[in-house]
Amino acid sequence: MASRATSVFLLSFTLSCAVMLLVANVSNAERPLNLPPLCGSKSDCEFIWCPHGKGGKGECIGWPCDTTEYCMKVVRCDATPGPYCMEGICTC
Repeated sequence: MASRATSVFLLSFTLSCAVMLLVANVSNAERPLNLPPLCGSKSDCEFIWCPHGKGGKGECIGWPCDTTEYCMKVVRCDATPGPYCMEGICTC
């Protein structure tokens, strides 16, 4: 009797682990691989400053927008609120 209960327990445990692994793999596959660039603000840039590489070089980019949702698709802001659409330009 105890061996049958143990077998049922081990079988159900194994199946639940397999289901959890499958769900975790599906959720990872749905995550976008191409994230928007991580940018921010800089005093001499009136738009969004996006650094490139470790050399500190970058560019000041002004993405035209209609909605804040669009800005969230094209850029991520580092340590600032946003991004959001203000006066037709994405800003951080």
